[in-house]
Amino acid sequence: MAIAAAVRLFTASSVGAAPLRARQSTAETFSLVVNGTDATANFVNLGSFVVSYAEDAAWIGRIKQEVYAEPLLLSGTDGLTFQSYHIDPNGYQNLYIVPNATGPVGFSTPHSFPPASTQTTGFGFSAEGVLEINGENNFIACNSTDNPQIASYQVWWNGNGLLQGMECLTDIQLIQAAGCGSLFG
Repeated sequence: MAIAAAVRLFTASSVGAAPLRARQSTAETFSLVVNGTDATANFVNLGSFVVSYAEDAAWIGRIKQEVYAEPLLLSGTDGLTFQSYHIDPNGYQNLYIVPNATGPVGFSTPHSFPPASTQTTGFGFSAEGVLEINGENNFIACNSTDNPQIASYQVWWNGNGLLQGMECLTDIQLIQAAGCGSLFG
């Protein structure tokens, strides 16, 4: 009886509250999986072809098993957004690259603009479903030297050649996959 009264009290007090927004519409949301010669040879051993989000970055590999990782579910067409459930304050983040530099793809802070000199537009998919920026697929996957025990590769944009000393897979394709249903690969 006390629980029912508490539920009624909570419901009555929240009548004037702003409506909750859905995290993201599944009709507009998609995930990414990796493909390509380098990907097939390397990611079979890692047990995952799914792109995950962790530590403000996109990853492929066993990092998906870490408690701080989550599926990278994107939405948008020209510019891609993501909303993490691990970040507070919660809000949409813009995916970005530094066009003429080689480095990890980044995500803006929720409710903020991405850093200066970054690019958030021009994202699209080829007829085969491969993620491109202005028609180019310069995405690479670089081994994590900070956390080798997690057996994962970070997704980078190759805008200015490979960096010396980095182990990177260059023949990868980030393929658009349907929402959450593709996350179990």
